[in-house]
Amino acid sequence: MFEHLFRKKVYCQGCKKDITLEGGYVTSDRDIYCVSERMENFQIRSMKGNFKMDYRTSKEVQGDIKEKKLIHFGKLEEVLRE
Repeated sequence: MFEHLFRKKVYCQGCKKDITLEGGYVTSDRDIYCVSERMENFQIRSMKGNFKMDYRTSKEVQGDIKEKKLIHFGKLEEVLRE
């Protein structure tokens, strides 16, 4: 009933958008990306070796976080460039 209150915030590691309620693509690198992230960014990596990507629902993402199958899901900070 109150499951949504205990969810970890999840952010796309590409565009930085909050995707906590959406789910997204989890990579074998244990990163997560939103569905609108450009897939051509991953095509070369998938051709080179053992790289995989699976769509996971919001609930599945929360389970992956608990089981440490997903470790890169936090908000990315902007880096100031001089």
